[in-house]
Amino acid sequence: MTNSDQRPHHSVSFAERQSAPADTPAPPSVLTQEERAKMFSSDPLHYRRNFKIVAVVIALLAVLGAAFGAVISQMKSGTPTKPKPATTSTKSLGASLSNFMGISKVPGAPKAPGISLTSQSNTPFSLSSLHGKVVVLTFMDPKCIDICPIVSQEFIDAYKDLGSKAANVAFVAVNSNPVATTVADVASFSSEQHLGTIPSWQFVTGSLQQLNPIWKAYGVTVQYNPKSGVVIHSDQVYFIGPNGHERYLATPYANQLPNGTATLPAASIARWGSGIAHYAGAMAK
Repeated sequence: MTNSDQRPHHSVSFAERQSAPADTPAPPSVLTQEERAKMFSSDPLHYRRNFKIVAVVIALLAVLGAAFGAVISQMKSGTPTKPKPATTSTKSLGASLSNFMGISKVPGAPKAPGISLTSQSNTPFSLSSLHGKVVVLTFMDPKCIDICPIVSQEFIDAYKDLGSKAANVAFVAVNSNPVATTVADVASFSSEQHLGTIPSWQFVTGSLQQLNPIWKAYGVTVQYNPKSGVVIHSDQVYFIGPNGHERYLATPYANQLPNGTATLPAASIARWGSGIAHYAGAMAK
């Protein structure tokens, strides 16, 4: 696909229900399909942080208003208007780094909502334990076959690009699949994507009762269709400063392929990696 096909991405996966191994101590609970459906229907997820959405809506309304005005003008005068050339995507390698990553400052730099879950190593995890370090936080589906593997490679590249500052940066992902919540699920994905090469890597999970309020707090939308088994979630990357406050929010993207996977040119993946390192490294002590 061309650069114009690159767009903010929603991960899609086909969920497979799994149970934690019998010898796994204190595994996250797994709800039945009926319980999950009831929870989702009774507590729909909405964006908390809608500053980007508002900006997009305002821009869209402005474009639509201008187009409508042009049509009315043409109807009145009978003179055809010359169509404007299509704008090129800002996701090209020649774009500024902020436009390329779709990154912006989080207004007010609020304190990052707390996260207390279980890591891929089956150990307790708390976001507050990383105080003093920069945290690159995202949300991943351990069954994802499209953008999550791409973001994984970008994280690995970023870790390498950080050099000596890598010791002061932690990479964390919260599970965003409501039907693949076991420690085994996140451990398997971490192994498959070689994320263990990042010493600070943490892929954390928990019960749906634990995950749902975290998704809401960070403005992550998650949809699950029990009939088809399809899970869809939004993708974002937060940059949290050493003081525990949100500083930047980036929007990953990829080119969706007909078979359900996704791709991104190697040069784009590399630039994402260096971009993550740039923003995280600037905040690292």
